[in-house]
Amino acid sequence: MTQYQSQATEIVKTLQDKGYTAYFAGGAVRDMLLGHEPDDIDIATSAEPPEIEKIFPKNIPTGKQFGVLRVKAGKHFFEVATFRVEGPYLDGRRPSSVSFTSAGEDAKRRDFTINGMFYDPPKKQVIDYVGGQEDLKKRVLRFISDPVERIREDHLRLIRAIRFKNRFSLSYDPPTWEAVRQHAAHITRISPERTRDELNKILLHPSRSHALQDLLDSGLLQHVLPEVATTVGVIQPPEFHAEGDVFTHIKRALNILPGDAPLIVVWTTLLHDVGKPETLQTPEKDSVDRIRFNHHAEVGAELAEKILIRLRFPRRFVQEVVWMTKNHMRVWHLPQMRLAKQRALLMDPRFPHLLAVYKADSLGKRPGNWENYEKIRVMYEAEKARPKHEKKSEILSGHDIMKALKIEPGPQIAELKQIAHEAYLEGRVKTKKEALDILKKIASRKA
Repeated sequence: MTQYQSQATEIVKTLQDKGYTAYFAGGAVRDMLLGHEPDDIDIATSAEPPEIEKIFPKNIPTGKQFGVLRVKAGKHFFEVATFRVEGPYLDGRRPSSVSFTSAGEDAKRRDFTINGMFYDPPKKQVIDYVGGQEDLKKRVLRFISDPVERIREDHLRLIRAIRFKNRFSLSYDPPTWEAVRQHAAHITRISPERTRDELNKILLHPSRSHALQDLLDSGLLQHVLPEVATTVGVIQPPEFHAEGDVFTHIKRALNILPGDAPLIVVWTTLLHDVGKPETLQTPEKDSVDRIRFNHHAEVGAELAEKILIRLRFPRRFVQEVVWMTKNHMRVWHLPQMRLAKQRALLMDPRFPHLLAVYKADSLGKRPGNWENYEKIRVMYEAEKARPKHEKKSEILSGHDIMKALKIEPGPQIAELKQIAHEAYLEGRVKTKKEALDILKKIASRKA
């Protein structure tokens, strides 16, 4: 037993010693039955909030009106909730009221059977009122009781169904799947922040590619990420993309990513080709030599920005995904670039993430282009190995240029800085003096 589980168990024992019923609840029980260490343990009890506060003075009443407090044990806080039933849901998220009840009734108001079990740690006993153990054995995801009622209570359960099914390699109970499909449009009633957080959890798991297909098949993708849904059926040049349409390529690229890929890399991989539907050109309609998507990276970057802003992502996150989406095709041409442009891109602190996206993009094609990826990876490793003093972000400042050339601020300063920096990146100058000498010669020719 981990220290975390031991501390949670002590809370349960304390409540039981005071004469109350208390159990581990929900996802922690599911994880334990699957042989996983739970990283978040919730506790359900017959004790009501005032009683919990008396027993555990170190608490935070985060949802006291709903019977929920956070209790500190050791270095950790644990959510301790009174067994409850809930009144009608008026906003698809929160109940209009709660009343306290028994463990059996509490279990019936939870979402899925696999999340509706309790565990008594002192007795090492599972308490299951909803058939969760049997569904785990059968590898089935099933809503508790009426699927439609569970969805009406909290529309986010539509996406959570996709996440749990794929995360635990389950199959959908037919009524559960049918209810998700029929009520997919209700997901638009959920706040962008909650939708974003659930999508992040899906994309951070190795099953992300399969979950994306389920989002499409259920009709949810068309509501939460319609720009991605429009890639379905968009044809690609078979000589470069024998795998099929753009959506198939995106799924294959997501599948190439390592299981622990950073969220920013996963989102960029998901969105890197969203500009293709708008830029599709075919020989039949547009008098081009083959299927083309000219400027799809730039169009995709604009769409990625709109999508991520809509989902309320932090500004920095949006900017980095937009930059990588816009530049994902530049990596392909990196070996043919001038040395200065090569080094500028390779030295960019965002390049490691961009390279991970490029790998997924390259190997997500059929046939995959491993050779070009390896060539660029070797270039990046060589750039990393260069001495630190050879990798300055700039060789001259604007002040350096104005002082040495005795010129006033203006647009020409940025132009001269760029000339000096490119000379530095190409190895033609190594010091400030050498860079200024080049600029002085340019200035003298213009005089």
